[in-house]
Amino acid sequence: DAAEVLYWVCAYANNQTRITHELGTEGPLLSPFFKALELAQGAVLVLDSGTEVVRRMWCGFENVVIARQQKPVVLVTCVDGRGTALTVEPTPVDVAKAIRSTFPAPVHHFERQKGFPLESLQTMRVTRLQTAQTALPEDRVMITETVQQELGGFEAANSQMRLLAAENLAARGFLGETVVRELETAVRPFNLTCRAAEFEEAVERYNLSLRRCARLYVTRGPTSPSGALQGLDDTKAACIGDMLGDAAHLAVLRLAGGSDVGNIGM
Repeated sequence: DAAEVLYWVCAYANNQTRITHELGTEGPLLSPFFKALELAQGAVLVLDSGTEVVRRMWCGFENVVIARQQKPVVLVTCVDGRGTALTVEPTPVDVAKAIRSTFPAPVHHFERQKGFPLESLQTMRVTRLQTAQTALPEDRVMITETVQQELGGFEAANSQMRLLAAENLAARGFLGETVVRELETAVRPFNLTCRAAEFEEAVERYNLSLRRCARLYVTRGPTSPSGALQGLDDTKAACIGDMLGDAAHLAVLRLAGGSDVGNIGM
């Protein structure tokens, strides 16, 4: 029920002029701020036109924490005066449209977010938390100590950010070599949503691996044949079969508009 959904907005929930007092003296991971992240079912990241938000250390730190907890992140921004959202998986809105049309929810999912700016996602992919900005020097010291002592260091934290960007780039329709490399070195099981043509190309050209994939959605485009992976030759079909056999973490698989299949990797 949408009426029961609550949003915790960091900028308003914490007094930004007394941030040290708000967070306490025991570090971010023992603060009310972190408690809110633990209780949240997911996060919404609002991207400004210059994607400056991902260059802020506090915002980056929050994104790393959410990514480590493997909770869904919705990216929203404004394009030509209209709001647009990017999600790794289809939303209830996409499902509702599918019920009223001949196309499955993943097709509506791709169509809905095809205008989301790729530049913002590429900026997120290359941003490094240790070079991000803070308003106060003591904030940088506090976050740096927490990342190094509690989160495995900056490389581990940056890996979480790169994977988050890679998942969203694929969902936006960009499954190029850089994205495939991020998925191959994933620090956690990843979710992959892509169109059939891009999936086949990633397999053939970049040797896409599904060893760390937890959820896989492959769909056709609105003008494509009815099946997600139509016309595969025997070699490609065998290759994809081997990939699925190696997908030890795969829990959900959906091809085109088919039903979810659970516990694939069990």
